[in-house]
Amino acid sequence: AVGGVLMGRQSALENFGAFSIVFAAPWAAWFVLLLFSVQSKTHLATHRLLGNMVVKACIAVPLSRVVGSALQHTTTLSDGAGYYTGILGTTLLIGSWQGYEFYLYYQE
Repeated sequence: AVGGVLMGRQSALENFGAFSIVFAAPWAAWFVLLLFSVQSKTHLATHRLLGNMVVKACIAVPLSRVVGSALQHTTTLSDGAGYYTGILGTTLLIGSWQGYEFYLYYQE
């Protein structure tokens, strides 16, 4: 996330800086939630939550690249808009899944 924000000046896409901030914002929220969750939950529950997050990241990264690439090549969106639309859609899907995991975690 930090690398993406720092490389924003080299991007040819308009508003890439804003996109980078939106992309990095969930990581900041995740870090704050993690700090609070470690204080109140057992280590096993927190380890399970973090493990699930890693699995989702391993699924999301290649999936977002494939979907983004497919949209870039099959739609009439300009420049990388199709690519980033695919990444956004995958991010929303995986983020919703993780949000549900957070909900279950805090219900325990």
